[in-house]
Amino acid sequence: MNSKEFFEEVYAARTVEETQAVYAAHASHYDDTLDKAEYMTPRRMAEAVANHIQDREIAILDFGCGTGLSGEALAAEGFTRIDGYDVSQPMLDQAAQKAVYQKLVCGEPGDPLPTGYGLVFACGAVSVGAAPASVLAELVETLSQGGFLALSYNDHTLHDPAYSGALKQLTDDGLLRTIYEEHGPHLPTLNLNATVYLFEKA
Repeated sequence: MNSKEFFEEVYAARTVEETQAVYAAHASHYDDTLDKAEYMTPRRMAEAVANHIQDREIAILDFGCGTGLSGEALAAEGFTRIDGYDVSQPMLDQAAQKAVYQKLVCGEPGDPLPTGYGLVFACGAVSVGAAPASVLAELVETLSQGGFLALSYNDHTLHDPAYSGALKQLTDDGLLRTIYEEHGPHLPTLNLNATVYLFEKA
């Protein structure tokens, strides 16, 4: 399966069980697949966070951390207190090998999310083929006032009114204040882009 076929399968997955099955099946070669597609979003997000948050010891929850590519990007920017959360144990098994996480948690959809973090980092995790748009409000709830949410929406997600509407609702209601927003390369070899956001909880 080439990169294009893999991502078509990912974006087509809808139920939790389908999504978990897809990621479990591809966990062992997920990093190679994304490397071939020149996956840029974790680095773009980590750089945005590093440019706006000076505290390198801020407690971070890497939500939907997968195989740990986001954790690696954060660690490369000097962040040291990173926990990972995902619903796929095979993906977390790969993440553990990267040795950038203090703790890795395998959750079930509907479980209460971990709290006590100053930054929630959700790289492609709340998106078409991953967590539903409703999870966005749950992530905001886990943050205390003044906490940060780093988020990415790829082109598929930006064109889905459920996701764009959920984000607009949170900003319109004054729950999130936009600190940074930039549209740029996501998977260049597939001609896909993504918007990277950084918000502060009001």
